[in-house]
Parts: sequence; C-alpha cells; structure tokens
Amino acid sequence: MNRFLLCLWAASALWPALLQGQCLTNGNFAQDASCVTTAQCSTWSGDCSGWDRSHGTPQIASYTGTTPKGGQITSYYAYMWSTSSVGEGMYTAFAFQAHHSYDVRVFFNTNGGDGSLLVYAANGLTIHADDACGDAIPSISSKQLIGQYAGVTNTTVDHTFSFTADNNYTQLWVFPSGTTGTQINLDLYEIFSCPSCTATLVYNTGTIPAGESAAGTISAGSSAGTGGSGTVTVPAGQSSTLTATNEVDLLPSFQASVTGSGSFTAQIVPCDLSSNVATQSTPLDTVTITNPSQPIELNSTARPTIGQPSSLSANGLSPVKLQVYPTAGTGAVMITGSLSDLENADITVSDEAGRNVYRSHNAENTTIQLDLSNLKNGLYFLQIRQGAKISNQKIIINR
Repeated sequence: MNRFLLCLWAASALWPALLQGQCLTNGNFAQDASCVTTAQCSTWSGDCSGWDRSHGTPQIASYTGTTPKGGQITSYYAYMWSTSSVGEGMYTAFAFQAHHSYDVRVFFNTNGGDGSLLVYAANGLTIHADDACGDAIPSISSKQLIGQYAGVTNTTVDHTFSFTADNNYTQLWVFPSGTTGTQINLDLYEIFSCPSCTATLVYNTGTIPAGESAAGTISAGSSAGTGGSGTVTVPAGQSSTLTATNEVDLLPSFQASVTGSGSFTAQIVPCDLSSNVATQSTPLDTVTITNPSQPIELNSTARPTIGQPSSLSANGLSPVKLQVYPTAGTGAVMITGSLSDLENADITVSDEAGRNVYRSHNAENTTIQLDLSNLKNGLYFLQIRQGAKISNQKIIINR
C-alpha cells in the first residue's frame, strides 16, 4: 500500500486548484424579507432569498427567537408540505462537480403525518408557474439523491449528509415527501452545502475518472471497499487527479499507465474553503423559538396548520466545559463544548513530526466527531483554534 502524505505526479501534470469551493450562502433564508408571507397559497413568481419554487407554493415565514441572554431576534424559515400525491418544494443554484464529495447540512422540524425530508442535486428544474397550493413532484431525469431523513415528528433535527456527485449538477433541491394521505409539514430553518473535508471516496474497480476527484480520503485498489474486482486503472493518454485533504491510498491492483499528453496526480491539500457559509449573528442552536408566524394553506386533500415549532436546543444556556474524549483509543474522537469555545473554530491534528494529518472547520456545532481511524498508531496533537484562543490535547491511537 502506498500512502501519500505529499504529492505524486506523472508526465507533465499541472497542479489543479486546491480542494476549495463555494459554499451555499443563502441557506438561512434571511437575505430577502420582502418575500415573507403568511397568505394561503401565496403567489411566488420569482427569486426569494435565492430560492425558487419547484412545485406548489412554499413560503418563507418569520419567527421570533430568544437568545440565552434574553435578547430577541427575528429570522426566517421555509415552510413546505406534502401528501403521498402532491406537495411543495424549492431549489437554489449550487455547482456540484462530478466526483467531488460534499457535506449538506439540514436543520429542520416536521409535524403532521408520516414522511421524509428529501435533498437532491439536480439539473433542469424550472420555476413553478401556477399558484396551486400543492402539485405533483416534477419529473426530471438529471438528479441524484443527496440524502433522505425519515421518521421525524415534532423534533428539531440537525443532520449532515455526505455524498459524492456522480455528475455535474447546478441546483440544490429540497422538499418533504409524504408517505400517506395525511399531510406532513416541514419547517426548514437552515440548509448549508460545502465541499467535504472528511468524506471518503472509494474506487475499487474499473477506471479512475478523467479530471479531478476530491474528498477527505480517497482509496483506489483491490482493498478499497467491497464488491469490486480490485483492478483500478488510469488509462493511457488520460489525465486524472486525486485530491484529498487527509489521505490518498493507492492499494494493490492500482495502475496508472499514462502516456503522451496523459497524466496522473495524487495530492494532499489543506482543507481551506474559499467561502464560509453565511450564518446569523446568533446561531440557531442557541435560540428558543417563542413566536413563529403561522402560515396556513388549503388544498384538495387537507387543511395544513403549522403549530409552534419545538424549542431548539438550548446549548449555551449554561456554561459547558470543553472536552475531548477518549484521548487514547482507535481514532474515534469526540469534542464537546459551548459555542464560546467551538463556534467558527479550526481543528487540526498533527503527528510527532509536526505534520498536519487532519484539518477541518466547525461552523456552529457544539458536538464534533472526528474519525482518525485511518492514521497509524502513535502520538498525535489535537489543536482547536478559535481566533486568538487555542486549546491543545494529546491523543494516542492504538489499535
């Protein structure tokens, strides 16, 4: 097994761009309050906080929240509903690149009947032209499921999907999907999308794609995953690049047979996103919703009502000590603390030689899980940097 912690190149490969990319910056629905409405079956013919409707008449509604210090904020969320036959959805522009991995975070609540939150990467969605309260889901052939979260009722969920795009997509699409005739209601508070610094991309059979593949860790060869023949190649004359923020493993039965104008590059780059996700001055996970608006819509099957969303997690209502555990183990490390310690924090892990072997950025999570199981046994140094504040912890990996 060849483990690349520096860079390998063949032929006359040119360095591609670092693993950087634009993050979704309109995911908290707060950029444009002019489209906020509580009218039933509201008219929404154009751009609304960077979003358009794919079917039905989703709404952007406001709520009032209370911060831990007793202050009041007003923010916005997207409301949609669905039954088993009709519903509502919305989409925004976002560039997904083929063979690149992404993390898509959703912060939402559902109530009413059974169903799921669905998130897709897509091409070809157009603005829904009618004002019907609910319509059938558009049928488009160019789409890939990013993630589905099912079985949630009256519970606020903060969940991240990691996925690798199988094609180039230009749109991010979100909607609820009901499983019965009973209506499911979705309150979507925030949705973020960024290139992933931790996802794993595996090639265990066939041909490495031309162009760049990007993820946190990339493995290619006979021991990478299951179900493949084990033979992975880069054909003669093809230019392929593997870009990872953590590790590239070239395992047995991998072969790069480049000739002529072809090239093969494998490289490790820092995880340094070119655009941070826009967040509110007061993160939602420290706010209790006390006075949300009540959008109501009528349709041919049901009268949906939106009850008051459940209180969001009150992290930060009391001081939380920064903790890292376990400090000795197989590589699964948990970091917990308050927003004052972890909001917008950079996390790095270095080995005894001082080389960075892991890097990530935390936006506003108060619980962070690191997967360091791919590192060799030994002593490592974990650093949490938040502005001028730095916390250090030794970690021992022993399997």
